[in-house]
Amino acid sequence: MAKDLSVVIPAYNSEKTIFQCINSVVSECETNNLDYEIIIVDDGSTDSTSFIIAEICKTNKNIVYIKQENAGPSKARNNGILHSTGKLIAFNDSDDGWTKGRLKYQLDFLSANPEADLVTSIYGSSTRGNNPFKISYKNMLFHNCYVTQTSVMKTKVAKNVLFPEDMIYSEDMRFVLKIMKYYNCFYLPKTFYTVFQ
Repeated sequence: MAKDLSVVIPAYNSEKTIFQCINSVVSECETNNLDYEIIIVDDGSTDSTSFIIAEICKTNKNIVYIKQENAGPSKARNNGILHSTGKLIAFNDSDDGWTKGRLKYQLDFLSANPEADLVTSIYGSSTRGNNPFKISYKNMLFHNCYVTQTSVMKTKVAKNVLFPEDMIYSEDMRFVLKIMKYYNCFYLPKTFYTVFQ
């Protein structure tokens, strides 16, 4: 049976932040009473990241740990996507955290707007107003409305598109532009994201 949500987190030498990262995601999932899985893809870390994740797995059966040779974030995210079993999928980076209320706001929007295939929210400050809107190519030309770490989408969307593994930079931009060609993407102007220092 499909889970409510899969969360994919690529990690590389993240010993200083991975514990906080996972805790913030777990807190949001459990606050919303979700049947969830957190798929952490260790992209060939050489520090104690793998040890920390293994310890967390002992206390939380919802954590899925995948180890791969270093191949970059696109390969790591795709590995997580292909292993996901949730109806919806979200992403986070190993040095970032979700703030309280993020999932409820986004999941409520998706529930109320079944035509929406993807939602994304603010990274930092924004001058885009207070109301959600459908993202267009014109929007993206003048202001990047997409942030991987703040997005939630239907899992079939992510599995149909995947991140381009041949790109080192801006792979997330190519990912969302391709999604926009076939699916409905919405921008929700609220900040639910923390970067750990």
